[in-house]
Parts: sequence; structure tokens; C-alpha cells
Amino acid sequence: MNNELGYYLKGLRGEKSLREVAEKCGISHTYLDTLEKGYDPRTKKERKPNPDVLEKLANYYCVDYEHLMYLAKYIDEDVYNVITSENGLKDRIKHLLTKLTNTKGYFLPFLRKDIFESINLILNMDPGDVIDYRELKGYDKSEFFQDYFSNSIDEYAKYEHEDIEEAFNKAFNIMTIMEKLDSNYIHIDKLQDFLVSLQQIIVKHNINTEKENIYGESELNDFINKPNIFYKKNPISDNDKKLITAYLDDFFTNKINNDK
Repeated sequence: MNNELGYYLKGLRGEKSLREVAEKCGISHTYLDTLEKGYDPRTKKERKPNPDVLEKLANYYCVDYEHLMYLAKYIDEDVYNVITSENGLKDRIKHLLTKLTNTKGYFLPFLRKDIFESINLILNMDPGDVIDYRELKGYDKSEFFQDYFSNSIDEYAKYEHEDIEEAFNKAFNIMTIMEKLDSNYIHIDKLQDFLVSLQQIIVKHNINTEKENIYGESELNDFINKPNIFYKKNPISDNDKKLITAYLDDFFTNKINNDK
């Protein structure tokens, strides 16, 4: 039995106890133990975690979700090689960035501190490449944003706060980040680290975002059955969803018959 996933999970856990990790992930410690072993000792059957559990473990250990999906045999090697290639990682990063920004490509205000820490630690972007510090008198270039995020906003006058926000938006947005990622100075390991950091920010702030579909496909039935959906401001009830589904079933049945 190939237990590559189990060995990997056990290595990630390190010196932490099964109970500690399981509690943080919202699963039982006995279940986590079977995942690391690769089988259920009671039944002797192979233990394969569902994607939701893998997502919890990926978030806790700060590792790439798709890597766990690959180890668990949900993703085949050819697909995994594509999504973990340099271009694949960039596409996934851009996808997540769109979930963290507004229509102008600027980060949502409550995310700026976490985004800056991630960018500063992993990408080493120099804001001086795109903003003129002379416009912000009295601030040291090398510690400008570090000082701002380490202090209380109340310590800054309103006009200073607005100037700093404008400078942040100019220095750190989807366009400047993607230009940095497209440079020849970013190693693929950095891309992987930055992807995981964005996934962690999404989890930390409980941002409601659709998980990226690695095949570029979407299932309409999954969307119809989501809660709180509307059509032209009219709420769709559970009974409405059944009628819509029945209509679609009939539509595609006729379509298949006509195509024959």
C-alpha cells in the first residue's frame, strides 16, 4: 500500500500531538491517526480523506491544498504538473488576488496589513518602484509601511491616513504584484509560498470564495442548490430550485435525443 499522503501528514505534524492538530482542524484524533497510517486498523481498509478534510489540514499546516489532493489521488500526475508549473501557479495566484481586491484591483481595507506582511516577507517588493516618497514628507522609505501597520491608525491625521492608503493602493495591487511575479527574479518556491499565504489570508478572514476548479469547469447544479440565491432581485426558494432542476433535466434529455 502506497501511503505517501500519510507519511507526509505525519512529517508535517512533527512533535505536535495528534489531539492538538485534530482539535485545531475540527476532526477526531483517531481519524487523523488513521490518515497518517493510511488505513483503519479496525477494518484494515485503506483510509482516504475527503477533500474538505484535506482543505482543513492544508490550511492548518500552511501547505498547498492541491498538493494534498494529489497525494490523496484526487488529481492525476499530468493535471498536477500543469497546476504546479510556473504558469499554473501564477494563474492560481491571480485567481485568489481577484477574490481579495475590488473592481479596481485594490486590496480590501481590512486585508492590507496581512497582504503587506505576506508581500514584504515573500516577494520583497520595493514600493519605491512605483511611488514617490517625496510626496509623503517625513517618512523613511525603508520602514514606511512597516511603521504604519505597526502603529494605531488613530496616531495619524485623517489626511495622512488617506495619503498612505493612496500610496498603498498604488504600490500594491493586482497589476504591480503580477508584474513582480512575471519578473525573472521570482523562484517557483516563492510562488508556491505566496500562493499558500493568500490561501491562509482567505481562511483567516473567512472570505466566501469559490474554490478554484483545476479543470476550468463549473457545475450548474451546485450553484442552483446554494443558499440565498436570487434572480433579478427575486429570492429563489427550495421549491423554485426543484422546478428549475426539473426543467433543465427535461431540456437536456430532449437535447440529447435530438442530437442522436
